[in-house]
Amino acid sequence: MAALDHAYINGRYLDPNKFITPDDPAVQAVAASIISKVGTDSSARLSGAYNYVTVNIKYVTDKLHYGYPEVWAMPDETLKRGLGDCEDSSFLLCSILLALGINARVVFGEHKGKGHAWVEAWFDSTGGILETTSAQPFTGFADPTGYSAEQSFGVPGPEDPLMALMVYLAPGFICFGVGSVLMIDDAADAFKMGLSTYGDKPGKHGFLKGVTIPGLGPHIHHWWIGILLVILGIVLLALGVVLWMLKYL
Repeated sequence: MAALDHAYINGRYLDPNKFITPDDPAVQAVAASIISKVGTDSSARLSGAYNYVTVNIKYVTDKLHYGYPEVWAMPDETLKRGLGDCEDSSFLLCSILLALGINARVVFGEHKGKGHAWVEAWFDSTGGILETTSAQPFTGFADPTGYSAEQSFGVPGPEDPLMALMVYLAPGFICFGVGSVLMIDDAADAFKMGLSTYGDKPGKHGFLKGVTIPGLGPHIHHWWIGILLVILGIVLLALGVVLWMLKYL
């Protein structure tokens, strides 16, 4: 049975983020060796990191190696031992990828109905699952079928460009929508500066019945407020599109 050294029993109760260590000297050394071989190409760096882990880290269960059902090891310990289970190799690969400047995170969940950990990595518009226990060189991202994520740690996942566009446009849509409602509500009194009238009672037209601005006497109709909001909404929509294009195109 192996000595625990700096490994941690019952890792499930610890903070997984503390096991992702791209600044660790041992991890940095591995990253530097990969960079010296492949240069700046992100795809080559990703496959280099994956191959390093799958070739050099042998899959061994915690029960077999430590005698405990669940033990987490820091990446430098996994490098030293040259073995580990799914979360150990995932923490290590994620750390190396981050040290190489590639976005990555460790994901805990289930694979084919069993508890498992794996890595998700991406650069530009390319990304997917990296199965660290494959013991095979990189041939592409793993088939996501059968993987069910529960929690992820490390870099947040890539944004959905369509959802991001909706977020950028939301303020404009809100202003435009509210302004349109106000304009329609007060359309009968458009361009008038006196109190709205309905029948023989002043200020009873529309849902802002008789609203006045203190000190200004008769209120400016909410039709005017509406058109200002519509104009502001159009400006915000245009600004949102520009900001989205600058980030995603």
